[in-house]
Amino acid sequence: MNKRTITVAAALVAGLLVYAEGFSQTPASDRLNTAVSPSLTHFPINPTPYFVPYPGQVALVTYINLLGANYFLTATDGGGQAFNALTTSGTGTGTYERFTVVPSGSGYQSFVTENGYYVSVNPGVTSGPYVTQTTGTAASDATLLKPQDAHAYGGYTLETYYDYFLYFSAGPGQSTNAIGTNYGSLPQDYYVVVYPQQCGDLGSGYKYRISFADGEYDGVPNYFEGMLQAINGGGLASSPIYEDYEDDASTEFTFIQQPNGTYALQTSDGTNYVTAVDGGGLLGGNALATNRTVAQAWEQFVIKDIGSCEYTIQTVSGYYLASRIGAGNLLSTDISDPNKAPAIGYSPYFVLRPVWN
Repeated sequence: MNKRTITVAAALVAGLLVYAEGFSQTPASDRLNTAVSPSLTHFPINPTPYFVPYPGQVALVTYINLLGANYFLTATDGGGQAFNALTTSGTGTGTYERFTVVPSGSGYQSFVTENGYYVSVNPGVTSGPYVTQTTGTAASDATLLKPQDAHAYGGYTLETYYDYFLYFSAGPGQSTNAIGTNYGSLPQDYYVVVYPQQCGDLGSGYKYRISFADGEYDGVPNYFEGMLQAINGGGLASSPIYEDYEDDASTEFTFIQQPNGTYALQTSDGTNYVTAVDGGGLLGGNALATNRTVAQAWEQFVIKDIGSCEYTIQTVSGYYLASRIGAGNLLSTDISDPNKAPAIGYSPYFVLRPVWN
């Protein structure tokens, strides 16, 4: 096979995450409805997004378990392995579950482990412990993977340069013979989809889907339940955001960093922004709006990685965006202390899923 010349974007530009340290969050009631505003400088402008190689790192969920822990792709010992180099046994987002994404042109990406090794696929092996390796330190044809939208919870299939698709054999939680490949078409199996989960820096001008990190399914706690959806792609003053399960354009939000370090969340119509009405402190369909075309104070959010590839989203008044556990579309901007929110039935934690194509 003729080798493809690729240009690897080596510089990963870090976007600034604001850590809202020192906010006072002492609730006055069980509703946690007292919050102190962070000190923010307001910039009523609509900046033009700038685009740089994808920032931060990504964890890859290989199996979403509606009734328990998810399973993550894990680089054995952080890379440098030729035998069982990748497993599906991780149940958290530790360092071995995090990969740096390196764009390589023509829709392909390479994934680099924590220790600087590139994930590669052996084109002559379709099953067993030698399908994937993490021994290389530079991009090549064998490291190229092209995400294909799977239209399920923000998931993707991964196509190799050699027209194979990766699948995760024998179900979730495998520490040996965990990865296989299928030539030409996808096997009829659930275990062919990965769900990217952003870790760390967010950059500016990138699209993310905002998923619930905690939820409930038929009365049983689960890890993942749906994504936020801007109805009609934006432009609504009330009840503008609902929960969705398909990754269409309405679930995509462009995160545009403001000069003060906050983020404005632009809806998929490319014109409107998510607004925390009154700056926060509300519950239900009128807590948010999507009909503002300029990112002023109510359109600015402090977004913080809490250290587990999950994020909190805080309004200008110091309140947190949260979802009612087990209540579908009931959203709140009336939570002042995220640590105490689960005790009253709310989850203030979100997973941000990169939109790769």
